[in-house]
Amino acid sequence: MSHSPQPSLLRTALSRRWLGGLLIAVLVAGVFGLLATWQWSRSHEPPPPPAEITETVKPLQKVYTPGVPILQTQADHIVSVEGVFDPSKQVLVANRLQQGDKGYWTVSALRVKGTDWWIPVVRGWSAEKKVADGLPTGTVTVVGRLLPPEAPYAGKEPDEGALASLSPAQLANTWDASLYDAFLVSNDKIPSSSPASFERVTVNAQPQNSEINWLNVFYAVEWIVFAGAAFYMWFRLVKDDYDRQVEDAAAFTPSHPDTPEDFR
Repeated sequence: MSHSPQPSLLRTALSRRWLGGLLIAVLVAGVFGLLATWQWSRSHEPPPPPAEITETVKPLQKVYTPGVPILQTQADHIVSVEGVFDPSKQVLVANRLQQGDKGYWTVSALRVKGTDWWIPVVRGWSAEKKVADGLPTGTVTVVGRLLPPEAPYAGKEPDEGALASLSPAQLANTWDASLYDAFLVSNDKIPSSSPASFERVTVNAQPQNSEINWLNVFYAVEWIVFAGAAFYMWFRLVKDDYDRQVEDAAAFTPSHPDTPEDFR
């Protein structure tokens, strides 16, 4: 009389059904692994370019092209740009520190020569809540530090008549113009004949430190845990299937007579 083979965990795992399940687990874990790699690569931000590169004046068009987000390797450069200011496109940005004092930046829109693109230019700082007058007319050349955009302020501006942040995306709506996703801090106050209360804004080169974004590191570890969970779920399903087979085999095992009395 033939008997069915006893259940085996290895035999169960190697069945066609669970080999297919293993393939799915491998694919899912692979996707999670790619996401972990991506998050890990984003967690290590490269340091800004060295001073010998950023402090050499270059044309703006050779450093950064409008219409795309600015990269860290493009920001912090000293650039020069020709263009024309529009006196109707000027704003104040509040809560700007200058030697420990709070004040306002006067920011004006410069239309880059030969294009339809505009770039916000920080002309200078003043303690007074008033846009600096004396904006130059005609074509001018501005030399300044190229900086990445600030995040737009959500909600009502805390200082009426002034912006809380310098966000080109926000200014694009205010000025109804196509703006660079960056802004310039002029090396000299514009115009240079402004009164003493209107001061030059100084922005130094960024320190040469490579930063680690710990939030991205956490996400990378999290995706790795998810990848391991995919294999664990497969194993638990296989184990549950094996346990059911053992229970079924025990339930259907025929009883055998132990003594001759069973035949009476």
